[in-house]
Amino acid sequence: MPHKTYRNAAKDYFRAHGGKLRPDEAPRDPAMQPSDAWLLVVIKYAERDERPADLPNIFATGDWINRTIFLDSELAGGFSRLEAGGLIKIDGKGCAVTDKFHQVWTAAKAERRSAPHDQVVALRKYFGISN
Repeated sequence: MPHKTYRNAAKDYFRAHGGKLRPDEAPRDPAMQPSDAWLLVVIKYAERDERPADLPNIFATGDWINRTIFLDSELAGGFSRLEAGGLIKIDGKGCAVTDKFHQVWTAAKAERRSAPHDQVVALRKYFGISN
């Protein structure tokens, strides 16, 4: 999918969610979901030179890792759950992983996994998330 399409997907998401990365409403299911681990790894990889990950890069990186793009519901709920858990910090229309994320990353031994997909699996196992 060309980057322009990722930008369009980001614009559509922001339009649907009042211009915010994390909607004001709570996610329907507060429990961690399989897509949350994928989103967490994506945010880590989408950060650029100490700048927060923006939504077009989140879409692009998610596609690179999982060969598909996130559904709006996966993003909206995921951003809410990950921020509430202290794993990401949302700043405007971008987000970044936190120190707590790095502790979890180490505890899950995700850094020892060679492929991003394996890192997603390691985080799911750490959080007790079944596929």
